[in-house]
Amino acid sequence: MPTDFDELLRIQRQIASALTRETETDAKIELLTIIGSLTTGKKKRIPKEAIILEAETHGLTETQVIDLLEELKKEGIIQEVEEGFISLVP
Repeated sequence: MPTDFDELLRIQRQIASALTRETETDAKIELLTIIGSLTTGKKKRIPKEAIILEAETHGLTETQVIDLLEELKKEGIIQEVEEGFISLVP
């Protein structure tokens, strides 16, 4: 039978997990905002390096950006149109 302490630990783990998911979602939104701001006029593809540099000024690390870009590609939100260039999926 779980004790009150066990229940408290279970709730704490659930909250930590939800917070992690929310933080990841916030980072994805931030990265998509950056990509959107770099996508201007006829320029539909953005160098990955430019995205990384801009994201670093917003507090994301290079590793975070690369991981988030991979997740966004898997989700079909962005695409790597050619090596090193990212664009939003129309």
